[in-house]
Amino acid sequence: MKEAFNKYVSNYDLNNKDIKIKYDHSYRVMALSKKYATLLNWDKDDIELATVIGLLHDIGRFEQLKVYNTYDDSKSIDHAHYGVIELFENGHIKEFWQNEKDYDIIKFAIENHNKYEIAKTNNPKALQHAKLIRDTDKIDILHIMGYLKKSNN
Repeated sequence: MKEAFNKYVSNYDLNNKDIKIKYDHSYRVMALSKKYATLLNWDKDDIELATVIGLLHDIGRFEQLKVYNTYDDSKSIDHAHYGVIELFENGHIKEFWQNEKDYDIIKFAIENHNKYEIAKTNNPKALQHAKLIRDTDKIDILHIMGYLKKSNN
């Protein structure tokens, strides 16, 4: 999973500080997702699923920055939706996760991680993963905001 992610991101300029910030953010969110899934006593399969969702949740950001030179969804594209397109319509998900029975959960969690309200679903596991990725993403965004504020002083 990590090797596939690094290979995917190698198509972008990691010397660009904004790309590097999202690369590092993806790994921190992956670690946070694994940590909190473990603390919530999720089973091994759900912990692994939370880990991959954490790593892939912002995969749409890389192309967004390359094409639009912004991370502002209102000025470009919905990065979560683009991430779903990149993973599922463009077929990259198979590079990261082979268990197709989990694809609907991954897709739902990534599609909803940046939404004000999570879409309704009859799949409690999809909802559980969507809530976790939204929370761990926000935890790390607060970290980034503090880091950037400190580095600008």
